[in-house]
Amino acid sequence: MRKKIKFFYTNYETDEGIDNPIEMSLEEIISIFLELVDGEGNFFGFTDNDNNCIQFINEENKWLLDIPNPPNFNNLQTYLNDKECISLIEKFISEDKISKKLDLKLHEVKTIDETLNDVLYREQKKK
Repeated sequence: MRKKIKFFYTNYETDEGIDNPIEMSLEEIISIFLELVDGEGNFFGFTDNDNNCIQFINEENKWLLDIPNPPNFNNLQTYLNDKECISLIEKFISEDKISKKLDLKLHEVKTIDETLNDVLYREQKKK
């Protein structure tokens, strides 16, 4: 049976990456993830056969988890640490799909006009 989940990444420090998502083992993905940890702007992500996509962008020692929502791009986002990323990688690979049910507080971000930091600042001011 053909796997559903596929992996892609870009490492700007080594100028390596995979533009067209491919199937990879958990071990290969974790190895690549560990190479991406120290490079700001590096990213990786997953797609599946149901047209789901999730991506992770390295931003100043934290990871921005982004779930794209075209065409209006009211994306769901949150920040994660390295350990949380590895847990999600293991979950997606073991389930062979991108689960929309994540035990995370996700924020809706209109990515064309704002960043997650803008949304978090606005939420903080409301308190």
